[in-house]
Amino acid sequence: MSRLSRDQWLAVGLFAILLALVVFTVMQEQRQQQLPPLTSFSNQPDGSRALYLWLSELGYTPDNQSQALYTIPDEADMVLLLEPPLPPQDGELRLLEEWVEAGGILLLAGRSWSTQSALVYFEAERRIRAVPETAEFHPTTPRWQSPPLTEPPTWPAAPYLHTEVVDFVVEGVVNGRPVILSRPLGEGQVWLVADATIFTNEGLQQRGSAELVQNLVSLIGPTGRIWFDDWHRGIRPQEATITDLNDWLRQTPLGQAILLFAAVLFMGLLLRGRPFGPPVPLPDTTRRRAPLEYITAIANLSRRAGHTQAVAHDYQQRLKRHLARRYRLNPNLPHAEFVEQLVAYDPNLDADALLRLLNQLSQPRLTEAELVRLATAVARWTEGET
Repeated sequence: MSRLSRDQWLAVGLFAILLALVVFTVMQEQRQQQLPPLTSFSNQPDGSRALYLWLSELGYTPDNQSQALYTIPDEADMVLLLEPPLPPQDGELRLLEEWVEAGGILLLAGRSWSTQSALVYFEAERRIRAVPETAEFHPTTPRWQSPPLTEPPTWPAAPYLHTEVVDFVVEGVVNGRPVILSRPLGEGQVWLVADATIFTNEGLQQRGSAELVQNLVSLIGPTGRIWFDDWHRGIRPQEATITDLNDWLRQTPLGQAILLFAAVLFMGLLLRGRPFGPPVPLPDTTRRRAPLEYITAIANLSRRAGHTQAVAHDYQQRLKRHLARRYRLNPNLPHAEFVEQLVAYDPNLDADALLRLLNQLSQPRLTEAELVRLATAVARWTEGET
């Protein structure tokens, strides 16, 4: 049996990667087709499609339409925010608060961590205690008469609500702990419910649940528009959220296909990459430039840049430092003062010639010939030839 070549192994590997990506994509699509709990489109036991249809039969106008950006319909009288899988952001909660203050009624129910963030925003929190699994719900205010709660519903006993705000009203308890709170906010009201099971397709069929839910929605009267907040369940118009090429590539099938093809192509090129040939060693012997070439090159660059004055100033400073070193004089003194102090230590010094040389080196414009002559004179002084 012949062994597979490198190219054949590469083809097998790319096929395996492509197959894995296809399987992953199919699994993601199947997962997306499973609607989150309490979605108004879902007929599953944990959905809320039955509540949506039942409210329509009662004379209300249920609405579950969502926009690309989070907005509350202007005509909505009540918002049902039931166990949101995606935690509402601060900006969205502020929008809800402003809508309530303008006269709306918010019904927030749930026991998940994402619901907890919304409860905290409205100054309450959900707590859990170790108690029997279920218990009976008992109303604590006379609100519950539309219709009367002749049979108290069964309620999960573990979660309950806690708040330090005094204007919250305890509307119902389970085992002596509040599970429904209400609070006026501006012109509207906020209702907090510790558990959203009664709103599900299955929970709505339990004893007393329908009457309890009907009492809650009757807060807006016998009729009105009730908006199911499915936006926080990820149900949004995808085509409206495409604002740039990045969104198009990530959210459209064609864009995802292009990304997949690019990934497979990159992997193929990466795995197929091979050198053009054996590495070529560098020659052992390389011609090196002589030191004089570097000096000549620097001198030519300095000449072309017109650094004559800078070179003359450098010669001047070298000369003064050389003469001042023996007597520890300050080389930065003016020329006349420097020569005067130097003569005080060495009376045999030709002061006129030295002062004349320093002044000539300070001239602003010097030709190359003058600079060479002055450099020669500086060399004589530094070598001791005056």
